Amino acid sequence: MLVVIQCGGRAKRWEGREPKGATVVTGGERLVERTARLVAGHEVRLVADPAFAPYVPPGVAHVLPPGRHRSKLTDGWQDDDGVVLVLFGDVWFSEFCIKQALQSTGEVVWIGRNGPGSNGKRYGEIFGLYAGPGHLRSRLRVVAAHLGEERAAWRARGQIRGHFCNVDDATEDFDRVVDLERWRAAHPELLRPTPER
Repeated sequence: MLVVIQCGGRAKRWEGREPKGATVVTGGERLVERTARLVAGHEVRLVADPAFAPYVPPGVAHVLPPGRHRSKLTDGWQDDDGVVLVLFGDVWFSEFCIKQALQSTGEVVWIGRNGPGSNGKRYGEIFGLYAGPGHLRSRLRVVAAHLGEERAAWRARGQIRGHFCNVDDATEDFDRVVDLERWRAAHPELLRPTPER
């Protein structure tokens, strides 16, 4: 399975000093480092602009988005025909969420939270998607090619239903620094240093 971590968005609402995906959230790990560690054993590509190069984890291929500072849903895998798991780079993933995502089957599986969650947000989130071979995957490529960055995952899901894998645990998408601060306050048990790997 190919795993694509997407960090190519513009992050218009993020006020942090570093790119969102490079933010240290728990255990001294950056978001992208944690995600890459949780999917170890798979081919991993990270879609991000050139400024993100210092933050690309070892063993992860750095892929530049085709448009300037604009990542589309299919960037990094649009020409691949095998099974792919797309994970968004501004998400802290629980081990449970990654396990569920890696066990996905079928044509298209959206991974996210289908409504308000335990982390204080009043709305759902999409954390990634699984795309297997088939008609829906081909249609997803066509739909994604015409979507801009703004709410692209939700807009694509509106056109391509697929299956929805609902995860309501500590997994969270950070759009703003305040989201991260609220998440840290809600999950102090996750802020301990990560065990030696």
